[in-house]
Amino acid sequence: MSSSATALRTRPAARRTPTKSRVARPAALRSSSTRRPRLRVVDNAARVQDRRVRRVAWLLGALVIVALFAAVAFHVQLAQGQLELDRLERRTVAAREQYQQLRLQYAQQSSPAAVVYRATALGMVRAGDVPTYLTVPDVSSSTPAPDQPSTTLQEGWKKVKPHLGTQP
Repeated sequence: MSSSATALRTRPAARRTPTKSRVARPAALRSSSTRRPRLRVVDNAARVQDRRVRRVAWLLGALVIVALFAAVAFHVQLAQGQLELDRLERRTVAAREQYQQLRLQYAQQSSPAAVVYRATALGMVRAGDVPTYLTVPDVSSSTPAPDQPSTTLQEGWKKVKPHLGTQP
């Protein structure tokens, strides 16, 4: 062998200048580029089926997300309704307490002792035990005799009798 051929063989591969052409590459590097490409038969029915499965999966995922958002929105509405009910319950309790206070105040002010106290404060005096009747001049007595019906009943009967006929 010639010395130049041995020099080429002994020279390390890292010192060689890289080239881009296939011809200039060493055989070890060329073998990796000669691999056969992966080829397969395309089945249109399988592609359509795969596409359909992916669409269904996306649709189910979207439905799950929408359902979660709907559940959250429902929960928020439920919580807001509960807060409103609590607020109304507090107002109802306060109104009931005020109502009880007003009933107590009314009962205290309408008691006989309170009425007497206010009457004496206004200058009124207690009447005797016997009732007093007042007579008004120029007015006829409105009480009928015990055996006669009242005048109001007689006047009413005269107005109603023509409509009743012979029935009393």
